[in-house]
Amino acid sequence: LHQWAAARGIGLPAVPPDRDHSAHMFYLMLPSVATRNALMAHLLDDGVLAVSHYVPLNVSPMGQQLGGREGQCPITESIAERLLRLPLFTRMTIEEQQQVIERILAFPLP
Repeated sequence: LHQWAAARGIGLPAVPPDRDHSAHMFYLMLPSVATRNALMAHLLDDGVLAVSHYVPLNVSPMGQQLGGREGQCPITESIAERLLRLPLFTRMTIEEQQQVIERILAFPLP
């Protein structure tokens, strides 16, 4: 999976070798917002719910009430727009995992 992702400019969670993954989420960092949205729609068409995750505080409703505005945190905003959180839950079966993987691999990335 790492080679597949790297060849397509897709980021995966990075866990240092002396740490354990918390396993509370797994995500892909797509190269563009358009690619993230297209992959999200592709997965949803097959019944796989993959969602965005974080809303940067500066563009959240409360953040904007407190003076936040788009463009204040460009790196955070870019990451939030390109991150796609994949299904991950304690009772997820091997078959469900395989369905998610197969649907991602079937997506025609540029």
